[in-house]
Amino acid sequence: MAEEITGFLESSDDGTGGTVSFTLPGNASTCRGSFLYAPGRLSGRWSAACTNNLTASGSFESLGSNKGFKGTGQDSKGRAVTFTVGVAVQPPPASKA
Repeated sequence: MAEEITGFLESSDDGTGGTVSFTLPGNASTCRGSFLYAPGRLSGRWSAACTNNLTASGSFESLGSNKGFKGTGQDSKGRAVTFTVGVAVQPPPASKA
């Protein structure tokens, strides 16, 4: 059974990759990692390490410009990992009255 995990991604200033952070279900552990785009920036590699000593890594592919990406990989216990990252919509700036 798949469980949804919510986290945060932050792109690097140079656009070559960035960092990721999330909490495993049940607040079991916090995890931090990174992702790096391959040349052409349509795909890349990711990895994460958690405070419970679990690690995971794999690859990802873009879903299109400003559409997020999907990824696959494996954790250090041999379990498959799949994910989809959507693009957050920023609210418009508040108008000044």
